[in-house]
Amino acid sequence: MEEGEGGYKIKMKVEILEKGKDWIKIKIKDIDFTLANAIRRSSYEIYIPAIDEVEFFVNDSVLYDEILAHRLGLIPLIPSREINIREECECKGKGCKKCTLKVKLEGKGKKMVYSNDIEGEAKALFNMPIVWLEEGQELKCVGYVKMGNALEHSKYQAGLVVFNPIFKLVDFNKSFFEENEESKKIIEKFKINLEKNTEINEKQFEILDWIKEKYPESKIKIEISEKDFIFYIETYSYLKPEEIFVKSLESLNQNLAKLAKEIK
Repeated sequence: MEEGEGGYKIKMKVEILEKGKDWIKIKIKDIDFTLANAIRRSSYEIYIPAIDEVEFFVNDSVLYDEILAHRLGLIPLIPSREINIREECECKGKGCKKCTLKVKLEGKGKKMVYSNDIEGEAKALFNMPIVWLEEGQELKCVGYVKMGNALEHSKYQAGLVVFNPIFKLVDFNKSFFEENEESKKIIEKFKINLEKNTEINEKQFEILDWIKEKYPESKIKIEISEKDFIFYIETYSYLKPEEIFVKSLESLNQNLAKLAKEIK
C-alpha cells in the first residue's frame, strides 16, 4: 500500500475462482490479515437505498404500522435514479428530491400484498410477501427512500463479505494414508488431493487437522498463509458482488486518505 494522488494505492493480485448469479469467490494475493479485515469491514460503509420513513393513510391489516414499516425497510430496492447521500445533500439533511425517492404501496383484500406491488421511483429486487389482507381490508401507504450504510442500520447492508487464509498441505506421511483405512475413506469422501504443496479449502483443512490430532504418525504439516486469502462475496442488494468488492476498496481508500489528511 502506497500513497498516491487522490488517496492510497492498494497493490494486490486478484483472481476469480468461482462465480454465481449473486456471489463470487476470489483469491487475493500479497496482502495481510489487517488489510483483508479492513476490506471486509469497509463493505459496511457502502451506501444503498432503503425505505426510511413510511406514511400510512389506511392500514386495516393485522400488522401494526410500525411492524409494516419495519418490513418495508428491509426490502432490497432498485432505484430508478441516483440520489445524494442525505447528510451530504444541499438540503442539509432535511430531505429533498435530490436525496429522496418516493414509492407507494396499495392493496385491497382478499389477497397477499407483495413487494412487487411497490410502485414509484424504486422497485423491489425480489418479490417478497409483506402482509395478508382479508376481504374488505385495505392498505395504502407512501414510503420515502434514502441512501444509507450498514453502520447506520443492517437494512443498508449491500452484501456479505467474508475471507479465509489460503491453506497449503506442505507435508504428510504417505505410507500412513496407504495403511490407515479410516483416514483413507475420509480423504476419498472429502476429495482431498494428497499431494505436497497443494492448496486445500477450509473444510479440508479441518478434516486434515482432525486426522493430525488423532493420528500424530500421519505427520501432516499444513501452512496457513499470512498474505494470500480467499474472499467470498454474496450480494443482498442490486449491486453485483464485484461492485461490492470494488466499492469496499474505494471506501477503505477514502478513509485512509481522510486519516492521512488529519495526521498532516
